Amino acid sequence: MSYAYDVDEFSRYYDTFVANHVTQDAYWVDTVCEIYAEIIQRTFIDNQQTIIIDLGCGTGKDLIYFENYFKNKNIKLIGIDHSQAMLDRAKDKLNNQLTNNQIELLHGDLTNFANCLETKIIDCILLPAGTFHHLITDDERQKFINNIQQTLRPHTGLFAIYLMPDCYIYIGEPSIDNSNNQDRLQLISVENTQQNNNNNDEWICKQTFEFNIPPKIELSWQLRTCNISKFIQLFLQNNFEPVFCCLNGKELLSYDENISSLLNNNNSTPVILVFRSIKNTN
Repeated sequence: MSYAYDVDEFSRYYDTFVANHVTQDAYWVDTVCEIYAEIIQRTFIDNQQTIIIDLGCGTGKDLIYFENYFKNKNIKLIGIDHSQAMLDRAKDKLNNQLTNNQIELLHGDLTNFANCLETKIIDCILLPAGTFHHLITDDERQKFINNIQQTLRPHTGLFAIYLMPDCYIYIGEPSIDNSNNQDRLQLISVENTQQNNNNNDEWICKQTFEFNIPPKIELSWQLRTCNISKFIQLFLQNNFEPVFCCLNGKELLSYDENISSLLNNNNSTPVILVFRSIKNTN
């Protein structure tokens, strides 16, 4: 069985998949790039180039938005993805839609992306929706944080992450009736496994799809739910502090005790969290 993002045909279908399957309001599709653009602006330093990483850049949609949004600013955009198939689609899209494409595309994943970079001082690292949830083990999560520590500019650099609520990930066995559905991608099975049995608070969820190219093939991916309070504590333990948060897809608010309380009670909407490094760990 193939991992979905590594399949070339799926990478060509990915933008259509998002358009067909992602609910605009629930996922903040129309506003998340605006929020990330505001985060990027908060890392600008006068007379200095700002280096931005789109980590898990996929087919390059967000990179094109940022390039157009900041076309008169001194920025450098870098897209990183573990899937060469997705990077190939991104390269084609960037060359077709940008008149002077200077965006750098690199092959790497969340646990080793620091090794891909010529520069180790990054001003802003952006993690798109759902990307973090593909880290299944605690070891993978720690390696991911280590890479941020190695690359994010201390104190003034910002790391932004979009976390999905459990209800978007932990789903039951699908009721399959595809008789009137012309979609090329059909969910055919779900396997949910409890993680961290001592806490009973996170799940690894494997979803398997039938992809009618043709011919039909089976694709899958695995996602892990995320306990927000435990996630924040993990970053605190690694010399980061939360500085901003978005809970409604519109406003970027300063992180405080009230936000912390709201996060602990949030089970149904996405969360964008923004951290900065409070100690140079290099």
